[in-house]
Amino acid sequence: MKKYNTLFLVSLFQWLSAQYYHFEGTIGTDMKVSMDILKTSEDIRGSYFYYSQGQPLNLSGREENGVWKLKEYDLNNNETGNWEIKVSGNQLTGTWFHQAKKFNVNLTENYHSGLKLKNVEMKDEYQVSKDYGLKNYLCLYFPFPNLNPNKASNILKTICDSILSDINLKTKDLNENSIQSEFKKEFERLRSDYEGFIANEKEMCDNAPFTCIWENSQLGYPVFNQNNILSYRNSMYAYNGGAHGTYGTWHTNYNTLNGQMITLETLFKNDSEKNLISLLKTKLKQKYKTNNLDAVNLDEVFVPENIQISFGGIIFHYNPYEIGPYSLGAPEVFIPYSELKPYLANNHPLSWVK
Repeated sequence: MKKYNTLFLVSLFQWLSAQYYHFEGTIGTDMKVSMDILKTSEDIRGSYFYYSQGQPLNLSGREENGVWKLKEYDLNNNETGNWEIKVSGNQLTGTWFHQAKKFNVNLTENYHSGLKLKNVEMKDEYQVSKDYGLKNYLCLYFPFPNLNPNKASNILKTICDSILSDINLKTKDLNENSIQSEFKKEFERLRSDYEGFIANEKEMCDNAPFTCIWENSQLGYPVFNQNNILSYRNSMYAYNGGAHGTYGTWHTNYNTLNGQMITLETLFKNDSEKNLISLLKTKLKQKYKTNNLDAVNLDEVFVPENIQISFGGIIFHYNPYEIGPYSLGAPEVFIPYSELKPYLANNHPLSWVK
């Protein structure tokens, strides 16, 4: 097998342009919806929900010739629709269609009860030989005080600091230059770790380059941003050799009126854990359509702190290996507020739940 006796480093470092949007409006004549979208230079992703149903549907796709072409999926990953839409100013218009159904889409960008967010996104690729290298992709969204004049800067900084802490970063000031500086530190750490690995494992990398292809990514964006609640998703993926990479998703929820985090303790009564576990087990059985869950270990089911607040209920997220093998993936369990009401604490922060 050919060896590469000389290692070289090529780095492509760039700040990218991306945008987060929150839209509200209608599909057809009267189906009211709310949508959160993240558009990067590479793809478009997000979710939306019908107010009449409340359960979010996931969106993914890309822009082609100025048109957003998206597919939508339910939480069981079934395809439920298609979108062809276009942004013009603060308007999002186009069509939704699925099988024989087709409806007009008319949505407007709106932050009257949410936060407008400005993006910091950074991409860097390292190539240490022509056959192996490291790709790093970090993406983070945070609020600027001047974009939210009705919010106190200390509240915005509290939320921003919390989001940054999820990827072990911290900023002194709530401004773009300060956060970019923190991103650079993280990339320098990743680069140093990788260069050290290559130096220590040079012979292995020369003989088996596929073992030395590393990739690290972090991506954060809102999945619910209204009613003075921000539910923020942070996803990671890492491949450092081996049979497969590792990935995970976690959520942090904020009351944007005061900047405080919304946790299980602030949402549910102290004695609700047993009942919530029973609900989660029932939903898992329904989701996988069996009473004999060979993949899911029912004895390991717990109430995860990793929750996503949505309009119609709460999604409980499990990451790989938490309640089953890697092949199970990352199960999501949606429980509507109608079933959670008996266990919600007095004065819980979700004011629209009656």
